[in-house]
Amino acid sequence: MRNSIKEMEINKQLGELFKSIKELNTMPSLMKVINVSLCLSHGNAKVERGFSVHKKVSEDDMSKECLTVKKFIYQCIKESRDPANIILNKAILISCCGSYQHYKIVYKEKRDAIEKEKKQKEKKIKHEEAKVLHFKRRKLELDIDMLQKADNLSIEAEGHLSLKTGQGLLV
Repeated sequence: MRNSIKEMEINKQLGELFKSIKELNTMPSLMKVINVSLCLSHGNAKVERGFSVHKKVSEDDMSKECLTVKKFIYQCIKESRDPANIILNKAILISCCGSYQHYKIVYKEKRDAIEKEKKQKEKKIKHEEAKVLHFKRRKLELDIDMLQKADNLSIEAEGHLSLKTGQGLLV
């Protein structure tokens, strides 16, 4: 039996590996255990995690509906007491594909909404920064205008003073 396992290519599916071992075909109880273990999720893919029977497996983006369906699947598997014999007919497979497409659409809509909100926040921040810069520019223009007026008034005052005293500008 060990020789046949070593001869199998590494990239073969586990199901193909166990079916090819002739000794296992003579042990139906062991094959049943292997089939049940192959039906359980091993947690390598998000889709498989959705069908996991482990209570601790939960993802951040799972909605209430996903958790409800996950619990329903768990209860069905628990009630059947033989997950290897659950029949996956065409209607179930189509339903799974449809639910996955629905999940992708909802996930994309949520992602787009978050992205849109982020862009709106960035736009609002830029608008507020532009308002602040405009206010500062206006204040600087007023300060420059007032300083120019003050310079003109001081030059005018010095001119009047020099005319009254008959002297040039005081330095």
